[in-house]
Amino acid sequence: MIDEVKFSNLTPVEYDKGLENFNLVTTPLDKNVKIDVQIIGSSTGASLISRYNSGSVLEEFQAPKDIFGLELPCYDKHSINTYVNHPEGHNQSFIISQGEYARWEIPDQATYQCIVMDTSCLSNLITPIEQEWLYHNRSTIKRRDFESTELFALSRYLKYIKGDTSRFEPNHISNILDSSTISLISKIQDNYSGIQPTINTRQKILNRSLDYISSQYMNNISVAEIACYSNTTTRNLQLVYKQRFGCSPMSVLKHYRYRQLAKELQQYSTVREAASRAGLHHMGRLNQEFESILSLKVNEMASRLSKINKLWINSN
Repeated sequence: MIDEVKFSNLTPVEYDKGLENFNLVTTPLDKNVKIDVQIIGSSTGASLISRYNSGSVLEEFQAPKDIFGLELPCYDKHSINTYVNHPEGHNQSFIISQGEYARWEIPDQATYQCIVMDTSCLSNLITPIEQEWLYHNRSTIKRRDFESTELFALSRYLKYIKGDTSRFEPNHISNILDSSTISLISKIQDNYSGIQPTINTRQKILNRSLDYISSQYMNNISVAEIACYSNTTTRNLQLVYKQRFGCSPMSVLKHYRYRQLAKELQQYSTVREAASRAGLHHMGRLNQEFESILSLKVNEMASRLSKINKLWINSN
C-alpha cells in the first residue's frame, strides 16, 4: 500500500500542524500565504514531501533525531534558481540531519521537495563512513555547487511519483526514492569543494537579526536593539530587510509574533495570556491582525487544526 496525503490552500499554521513532529514554525512574510503539500510514503520508511507556496515564508524547524532528509527544488526554472541562490551556512543547510535546527527561506511561487527517511533506511543505502562525512560537512556543502542540469534531472526523476501514485507498486516508489538519495549523495561528494560558504555582510546581518527576533520576540524590543545586536545601523538594517523580504524588520517581528501567538493558543486557554507570551500586548486589533497575517480567524483555529490533524493521521 502507498501512503499519500494531499492538501491545498493550507494556511502556514495548518501546514505546521501537519508536520508538528518537526517542531515547524512557518512565518508568512506576505499576506494571505497559502501552501499546497503532497506527501508520499514508501514501504521502506522513506517519503517524498512536495510543497508549493503562494507567498514568501520563513521556515524554522528541528528535525527529529531519527530522521535524515535532503531538500531539492522542483524541475521548473524559478524553483531551481531560488534554490541555488538560497543563503548558505549552518542553519540554512539543505541537509536535514538528526536533531539539527534549520531556518529556510521559502520564496513565493517556488516548489520545493524533500526526500525524508529514517536513519535506519539511510543505513541500508550508504556506509557509516559516508553518513559521518555528510553530518560532519553539512554546513560546508552548498546548494550552488550543483549544476542546474543535475538538479533538473534529479527533480524531474521524482516527478513521476507525484503525478499518479496509483500506477506504482510500493516497491517501485521505494526504489525511486532510494536511487534518488544515492544519486544526490554521490553528486554532493563529487561537487564538494571543502570551502566554507561565503556569507556576505548582508546575510550576516540577516542571520543575526533573525536570531535576535526568534529569541527575543516576547519582549518589547525596538528596531534599534535589533540593529545593535546585528552590528549595523538602523538605516542599513531597514535596507537589508527591504531588499531581501520587501518589508521592514518590525514587520517581520510582528508577523513572527502572530505566528507564535497561534502556537501559544494551542497551549493556553485565554487569548490574552497567549498574546502576552507572544509579545503582543495591545488587544484592540488582535483578531483583525491575526486573520490578516495568518489567513485564519482566532475563533476558528482550534476546529481547523483538529480537522487537519485527523486527516493527517488518517492518511499515514
